[in-house]
Amino acid sequence: MKVASIVIGSVLCLAGCAPVYQAPPVESRALLRLSPAIHIFQYFDNGEDCTEPRRFTGSNPYNRENRTLPIPSGRRIGLKLFVVGSGPSLCDIILSFIPQTGRLYDAQMELRGDRCYASIVEPNRDPADTAIEISIKQMKQGFGSCSYQNK
Repeated sequence: MKVASIVIGSVLCLAGCAPVYQAPPVESRALLRLSPAIHIFQYFDNGEDCTEPRRFTGSNPYNRENRTLPIPSGRRIGLKLFVVGSGPSLCDIILSFIPQTGRLYDAQMELRGDRCYASIVEPNRDPADTAIEISIKQMKQGFGSCSYQNK
């Protein structure tokens, strides 16, 4: 747990230097709901290369009670999701996708053994259909940016 605390603390410290997140206008937004398994997340306004991180403040649009965040639609955004497992295990995945206006998406993540899995799905919809429509991509971390991960 000590390693996980150090990593999460580092992410929070780096995010503190980023501009404050501004919610998009209602007519050009979707909603993202984070699963309870996701302990922390980092948001990137530019999902093409994971630049333009944004931070959240006490008056931010992220609703901690129902774990939802209004997100811009029609352009690629990025999310770095973290799950803390038992002991020193920590898992993070970067996903980028293009949200569609008026939709609700669920960010899901789990740690199974030494592997982590993440997805963006729509409630009551086939996950494969959602993945195609929103052009979801797993990204790989670089220094200060990210790129598409080839599988």
